[in-house]
Amino acid sequence: MESTDYLDVIRFPVTLLKLCGCYVPSLPEKKTEKMSNSKRLSLCGSLYFTYRVVIALIHLADMVRSLSFEVYCIQDFNTSMAYYVQWYIFLYFGSTAYIIEFFVTKRYFQPLLGMLQRYSLDFGFLGNVKKLKRYIRCLFLVLLIVSFLFNFLLTTAYLFWIQNKTPYFIYPFHKSAGVSQIIISYVTLIITTLIYQTSCAYFVLYTALIEIVSLEFRSTQKEMSEALRIEASSQNREEAFFRVRDRYRYLNDVVNKLTLLTRFYAMATFMYTLAIVLFVLFVLGGEGLDAEETFTEIAFLGIGLFLIAFICIRWGTLPGSANAITESIRTSNLNKESPKFLQQVQLFLTEVSTTKTGIDLFGLFTIDSSTILMLFGTVLTYGIIVIQTQQDTSKHCQCHCNTTCV
Repeated sequence: MESTDYLDVIRFPVTLLKLCGCYVPSLPEKKTEKMSNSKRLSLCGSLYFTYRVVIALIHLADMVRSLSFEVYCIQDFNTSMAYYVQWYIFLYFGSTAYIIEFFVTKRYFQPLLGMLQRYSLDFGFLGNVKKLKRYIRCLFLVLLIVSFLFNFLLTTAYLFWIQNKTPYFIYPFHKSAGVSQIIISYVTLIITTLIYQTSCAYFVLYTALIEIVSLEFRSTQKEMSEALRIEASSQNREEAFFRVRDRYRYLNDVVNKLTLLTRFYAMATFMYTLAIVLFVLFVLGGEGLDAEETFTEIAFLGIGLFLIAFICIRWGTLPGSANAITESIRTSNLNKESPKFLQQVQLFLTEVSTTKTGIDLFGLFTIDSSTILMLFGTVLTYGIIVIQTQQDTSKHCQCHCNTTCV
């Protein structure tokens, strides 16, 4: 692919992040482009800066609102309160991601783009990103549509069906009534949709970067297979091997930089999503839920499990793609090679086998294909405990009205 094709994959989520008021460094420009989206936005100058400040204040205010509601719920926590707590945890996650990723992207995104540019100049991209580009755009649009519909349906349900049962949906304005309540509710809809779009944009941006690097690892494996098919004891064979080895090592450096960019978001996603899932199971384990509340809980559960599964499955392909090159070396015929060259091959094989390439979450674990089993095992284990505790509490709190007091 061309040296700037990979920019087309990440340009769409980067543009949406800018529209959401997030800080994202401008992408390198193509020669054929007259004016990029980032330049169009920069023409607004101080107006766009003011817009970003307003969005930041909205996120900060939403974090304060979420935290104040959590403190408010501690005073009288029950199943009904847990129904609202998970909603505010979701909002708090979106605002936290916005605040944290502001500093993370400011520090690590530009150096990562610089490394990809140098990789393009020194080695050249091998993979074809046309299908990847369509896949990333479809993923982003699906997430935006789902997040908007979820917020719209929840707000509409609050206004017309379950208004009396969910007075804390627009906390701290839950005591408002009439037209003011409708206005506040749909302002809340706009704000929460913006928060979700920001989280979705970061999610798709990081997914796109990981897919690009994973595609390059798979293409490097194919290049290694072709390099080792060259006639044995040939100088061209050794040069081709060393060129592929240097490419692989540089991709490993890119993954290390990519880890610094994505680990905060991945860790926050796992922590908040697991908390939401456990709260959902706590609510579902209780009694007295009607059809609307049950549907909402199942929607929350589905979104949480989807995020966990997608990150584990798609981001978890990176270690497998990086280690696939060992199979190309092991299946090659190296019997006629010189001892010095065989020693270099063996050292490289050992280097690849002993290095865990992937998104490392602060040394706790590396996201791979087995991470989903670990997290779902955690959800299953603690979910059963939460449901059992909720059921035992409900039975214990039942009143026996047929007793006689003397």
